[in-house]
Amino acid sequence: MFALLRRYLCRVDALYLALCAACSAVSVVVLVSIGQTQLGSNNKASVQLIASFLGIMLAVIFSTVDYRALARAWPLHATVAWGLVLPTLFLHNFRAGVVTIGYDAGGTSQPAELAKISFILTLALHLSRVRGRVNQPKNLLLLLLHIGVPTALIHIQGDDGTALVFLGIGVFMLYAGGLSNWVAGGALAAGVVG
Repeated sequence: MFALLRRYLCRVDALYLALCAACSAVSVVVLVSIGQTQLGSNNKASVQLIASFLGIMLAVIFSTVDYRALARAWPLHATVAWGLVLPTLFLHNFRAGVVTIGYDAGGTSQPAELAKISFILTLALHLSRVRGRVNQPKNLLLLLLHIGVPTALIHIQGDDGTALVFLGIGVFMLYAGGLSNWVAGGALAAGVVG
């Protein structure tokens, strides 16, 4: 058992997993401290604790899978992820038995979390395919569409916070993927002026 654990820790980024665990712990502590002053927040802390454990377990499982295989399986995970998100554009808080379909502004019932993971994988695959040619106008336009379409869909849905998360992920990945400092600076200047 210890040999398996040691081999696993040699293959994965243990610091990254530790940071994930630390962020999860901070979220639970914050919700517990809110629960001391606001009625009903301890329930949210227990839900967050369970979600944190499940998230870390999934992170451990997915960290054993070759990310290239996940990226190559993009038709599957993109179809599933966006198949869960797109109905929320048309159906708002529609109850189908015990399941509610749609975005609830007061809760976290919209399924964009899976779409975020799929978006990261598909954008990483797209960036790897145009490696070294990111700044060519055709490639840059296609990458901007890759970032803009999901961001716009989430914005139309009415969840601007999540839309900004998609935009931020996309912009940082694009810059890390080789976007020219001149293009990035020009876009930033245009955004400030706009």
